[in-house]
Amino acid sequence: MEIENEIILDRNDDIAVFLIRGDITAQSEPRINEAYKQLDDRGSVQAILIQFEEDAYINSGGIAVLIQILAQTQKKRSTYWNYRAFRTF
Repeated sequence: MEIENEIILDRNDDIAVFLIRGDITAQSEPRINEAYKQLDDRGSVQAILIQFEEDAYINSGGIAVLIQILAQTQKKRSTYWNYRAFRTF
């Protein structure tokens, strides 16, 4: 059973933080894209950190969504992508 996700966008100086609760699947795409758009509206950052809950589930569709965001970021070349998963939220 898929757990509804919540994405909270935070910013610490020049680092954007996506706090992700719940499962990441292809159905998460609209929420992730909206958070990314909000980040884009706030200006350039040096890093994007993605923080998942400890028991988060991600399937191939969710990985594809994250890769899509990576590709968009690389096209802009104004921000850099850093990926790090934490054990706790």
